[in-house]
Amino acid sequence: MTDNENASRQAAFYDVGTVAVAEAVKQGGLTSFLSVPFPSLAAAISGFRMGDLTIIMGDSWAGKTTFALDLVCRLLEMGWNGPRGSILKPNERIGWLALEDDAETFATRLAGKVSGIPPHLIMYRNREDWDEEELEHLQAATGNWQAREGMQLVHLCRDAFEDNESVHTSLELWLAHLRNEGNPCRFLALDYLQLLALYFPSASTSVWASMGDAFNWLLGLAQRYTLHILALAIPRKPLSGFRRDRLTMSDVLGPMTQIAGAQNIIAIYKGFTPDGRGWATLDVLKTRFGRGTLRKIALRFDDDTLSFIDEGGLEPPSLKPEPVRARVGEVETQIVQALAGWAEIGKHCEDDRLVFRANDLLSDVKVEGTQRGQETKLGNALRNLGYQSQNRRHEGMPVKCYTIPIKAVQQWAKRLE
Repeated sequence: MTDNENASRQAAFYDVGTVAVAEAVKQGGLTSFLSVPFPSLAAAISGFRMGDLTIIMGDSWAGKTTFALDLVCRLLEMGWNGPRGSILKPNERIGWLALEDDAETFATRLAGKVSGIPPHLIMYRNREDWDEEELEHLQAATGNWQAREGMQLVHLCRDAFEDNESVHTSLELWLAHLRNEGNPCRFLALDYLQLLALYFPSASTSVWASMGDAFNWLLGLAQRYTLHILALAIPRKPLSGFRRDRLTMSDVLGPMTQIAGAQNIIAIYKGFTPDGRGWATLDVLKTRFGRGTLRKIALRFDDDTLSFIDEGGLEPPSLKPEPVRARVGEVETQIVQALAGWAEIGKHCEDDRLVFRANDLLSDVKVEGTQRGQETKLGNALRNLGYQSQNRRHEGMPVKCYTIPIKAVQQWAKRLE
């Protein structure tokens, strides 16, 4: 397909989304909205309406955060040179609430997105290992982006909150301050919903019991401050086990009926075609205009720019699951050795598993930086090994713990011998 043909196809898809929005406005369904930067998705959900809530569900490493960050960057770019439809005004802001990342980690994610350099290289590479051209590219890309789109992006990260109440009060005060200063937030990305749910009293029973409370609070926030909220979440059960052509909302949400009240619900997967190209599939399970039929949208994933590219395809190619590509460096090796040692002496053991927090490794693994920076590096190294944290409450506070089968640790140790 030539560039001109591709441009025409893209414009046609934008027209579909614009017509749908125009029709909704006639019916009184929409009063204020932002354009969706992916034409195929725009044709499905029309626009991001103020006061609404969109939920993106996906397994760990399914691409939720990568997709949301790409979407946010595209919304910011549209504010300067966008397609048809409503776009951000110069005084309006997009917010990012990072409950999983501290400020350093979020800044690294953002720098990776705008420069195309993988975030783990930015965080872990020693300064002297950068060649001059790479360093200049990173500095120029991030500097140029910050001078243009970046000034409209505002964020709160997990290190801004100290107790159970501060997430709610701090976010309310933050949004109120932006509005009072004449720079209202019109779009807020939340990464991710389960972590927010831990800050509600009902989480003392189960994090799933508090998801409805978190959802209702977010929906009220969207309506009070006239903004659209994009909330990322992990499904009740792994979606990888379901036939994607038969996926239903109950597969994604389980019994969480309150969350089913979200205006848009989307499931996301990442995978590879047989020729090795990366793709993501968006299953649009519900829009504010009704459930209708399951709609599948294919977006190509570009590893070089960490971007999703809409080629106008509504039918995804045949995908095979994304392979686990663990990056094992010095920190990862130290972690495996420490975990294997704990398993031998029964430290942090519960039945046939190890249960621990990232900072429990600080006495056995040597990493540089402040304590918070060390915990971040340990967390990223654990992810590289394929280990995901789970959320628990400890003494009334949400705590991220790792639960790893001892057998899995022993297998890793054997591989590294």
